[in-house]
Amino acid sequence: MYIRKLLEPRVTVDDNEVKAHYAEHMSHDTASNTKSEAQVIAEIRDELVNKEILDLMEPWFEELRSKANIAISLPGIQMISPKGGS
Repeated sequence: MYIRKLLEPRVTVDDNEVKAHYAEHMSHDTASNTKSEAQVIAEIRDELVNKEILDLMEPWFEELRSKANIAISLPGIQMISPKGGS
């Protein structure tokens, strides 16, 4: 939930994407026929937003990992650092 709130402002899903997805995937989906068009469109928009957020997460996590300076130190074991330090 937090990640969605953080990354969602970077995501844009326009009406043309929603319409294209509907035409390609939902127009012959019998399960969606029991829902109103507004419900189906809202679900499609949410699905497309989630997909874009997932696409943004990997590079964002890589950026966070590259900036992190994590060192693990256990008694009797040499210090381990992902950045090559000891």
